[in-house]
Amino acid sequence: MEDPYGSIDRLALNVMADLKKLQPEVFAEYRGSPNDPWLDETKKQIAFLFDAATIDSAPMFINYIAWAKIILVHAHLPPEIFREKLEIMRQHCKAELSGLFAEKVDHILALTLQKYPGMPEMEPPFIDRSQETGRIAEKYLEEVLGGERRAAQETIRKAIADGIQPKDIYINIIQRAQYEVGRLWQLGQISVAQEHYATEFAHQMLSQLSLSMTCHPFKKGSLVVTCVGNEMHGLGSRMVSDFLEMDGWDVIYLGANTPHVDVVLFLKERKARALLVSATMGYNVKRVKMLIRHIRAEPDLANVKILVGGWAFNNVDGLWNAIGADGFAKDADGAVKVVNDLLK
Repeated sequence: MEDPYGSIDRLALNVMADLKKLQPEVFAEYRGSPNDPWLDETKKQIAFLFDAATIDSAPMFINYIAWAKIILVHAHLPPEIFREKLEIMRQHCKAELSGLFAEKVDHILALTLQKYPGMPEMEPPFIDRSQETGRIAEKYLEEVLGGERRAAQETIRKAIADGIQPKDIYINIIQRAQYEVGRLWQLGQISVAQEHYATEFAHQMLSQLSLSMTCHPFKKGSLVVTCVGNEMHGLGSRMVSDFLEMDGWDVIYLGANTPHVDVVLFLKERKARALLVSATMGYNVKRVKMLIRHIRAEPDLANVKILVGGWAFNNVDGLWNAIGADGFAKDADGAVKVVNDLLK
């Protein structure tokens, strides 16, 4: 069978052509041009489906569709359109693909369609207003989204003055506020510009907070923390980096979207004992798997432990193990524990 990824463009065109026949009013302006947003999104969905089949992880694709369904509903489009699209996608994949890969793709689509009616149309809030840190997170987020930068800074300063530990501010205030930013974008309640502003402001706050945190001397060895190539969400990995430094590790933080070759280079130069790599978007999991294979192929890095984390792994049990990592952590506190356990 030819490389299935080579059939994505053709599949996407056929899926959209059939979908337009079923929903002519919704897709009245669709012409199948190369830059059409509907066609581009369909290509991404099929590519992600193939990624899930390659990794043999149906939950990865199911979670993605559940996330996308919420976006669709809050864009005021009928949810049955997505179900119809998945059914059409299944028909064309059956016709185009063959062998074991085709069986995996069909299995994933069958499970997705089975679960689709029960997928929620609303994501619950990430901020718990019954907790003190939740109320502070809500106030902080309102100020950030309202453009009240100095007020938001003062809210964090007051939290520190009131005795809330910096780690709690990281995880239960700033991180929770960022999760809520993602949810508000998903619901169409804030713009991409607001999401970017809130994220950049959170990075600034972490820089200020890190100066006030007590760090142990660097005695435990060198670690590298990064986001996989193509992954632009670096806030979580930044938190992990700061927590590990507080624990006495010498951390090299490479930030977002780091090419594989540069990650390998830094691991060798720093004689790192471990790599911690983050992926927020599910379609970047395949890139994490590729990076792990790249590292495993280097004899000089045979003893380097590889930990993964990020939203893409938090929502699929055992995904970290399926791609060949040595460990997984859901948050920065967990990452410190796992690193210390692996590198005793």
